[in-house]
Amino acid sequence: MTSVQSINMPGRINKGLMSQRLTAILLVLLIGVLIVIGFLYWDKIFERPYVAVHLSNGDTYFGQLYRFPHFELRDVHVIQPVADAENPDQTSLQVVPLNLIAFWGPDKLQLNRAQIIFTAKIGKDSQVMNVIQKLKEVPAQ
Repeated sequence: MTSVQSINMPGRINKGLMSQRLTAILLVLLIGVLIVIGFLYWDKIFERPYVAVHLSNGDTYFGQLYRFPHFELRDVHVIQPVADAENPDQTSLQVVPLNLIAFWGPDKLQLNRAQIIFTAKIGKDSQVMNVIQKLKEVPAQ
């Protein structure tokens, strides 16, 4: 005698298979939500350092470098020569936010990766970083 085995008939749901699929879907959704939250809050959790970016045209910019989805510098500052008020023949250097000296007021600068000669982290106690921190403390006019 042969025993009759259960056959999956159309319309019947295999509860074990359904449970596995549901678990897999929920796991994928959970991982997706965690990835999205990570992208949104990454900068708030981890402080992004300031860097100096020197380009092939001789310009040097300071700011926070983002590499994804393209090279981009945010909170951009530049060094600008300023004539001395007491002695016009003398010039000094001043760190200035790019949005104050550029007529279009950019808050970020997209960079061509091929034009970057080097990048270097700015030390937290460096003169440039001290000036940038002081500029952040001053309210915008």
